[in-house]
Amino acid sequence: MSKDVVIKETKEKGKGLFAARDFKKGEIILYNDITKLPRYSLSELRRVLKEHPELPPDHEDYVGDGKYVIDTSPESYVNHSCDPNAYVEFTEIGKKYLIALRPIKKGEEITKDYQLAAPDQIDNKHGWRLECKCGSKNCRKIIYGDPFKLPKKLLIQKLPYIPTWIKWKYRDRIKKLNTR
Repeated sequence: MSKDVVIKETKEKGKGLFAARDFKKGEIILYNDITKLPRYSLSELRRVLKEHPELPPDHEDYVGDGKYVIDTSPESYVNHSCDPNAYVEFTEIGKKYLIALRPIKKGEEITKDYQLAAPDQIDNKHGWRLECKCGSKNCRKIIYGDPFKLPKKLLIQKLPYIPTWIKWKYRDRIKKLNTR
């Protein structure tokens, strides 16, 4: 594990990732390549998780082609916030950078907006929906995996922090946002 971050218990959200040093705005906090992990279909993933209760819950991540991995890297412990201090960038699914959105102080929990970087959830009729417990003054109360479910004004505001791969794949849809 990187010496720049530490996994610790949070007050209300289970484990979280915390800064072990100060980070500057725009600085890469972590790089995470999950493409080499074993891949599972959703049904296989459910079976594996049922057979191995020792695996941490909610650590699945999409790697493309309908396949998922179980990620227990430090990046997988980043909790959601509607007012995050970090964001995820990727140009290839499964190879992700966690980047400081603003200065982060040593000891501060590192958070990201889950709604911005889940490519398998866009237009997914059975996508996930979570009750948000971030407690920020901008809390949306309910979050989805699909960034296009954000109110238009907020989506336009958050566009710079949506991963490049998603912006490329949905470029026509994003262009329409900016012209209306």
